[in-house]
Amino acid sequence: MKQYYISESKVKKGPFSAEELAGKKISPDTLVWSTSHNGWKQACHISELKSYFSNAAIDISASKRRTTRPEIAAINNTEEEISYWLLKNFSLLLILIFFMQVFRAVVE
Repeated sequence: MKQYYISESKVKKGPFSAEELAGKKISPDTLVWSTSHNGWKQACHISELKSYFSNAAIDISASKRRTTRPEIAAINNTEEEISYWLLKNFSLLLILIFFMQVFRAVVE
């Protein structure tokens, strides 16, 4: 029976069988090593373990890997900050308009 080792937070754990790994609910990005592989590989790239992951989970993890480059992360962060700033200021503008209407109704 093939034995696998995993790396979680830079701590090596194992050995595990493929069935035990399925029970541990590892992610597609979990690093896995066995004697039949050259080095550590992500679980989603090991043929014996691929069936444990849905295509959606693999696609999501792949998109996360693509957006971890610093220049892309900075752009995403900036877009989030702009969106938050616009939402916050738009909300304040609506509150100001509301109080102006209330004040106008009281004065008249």
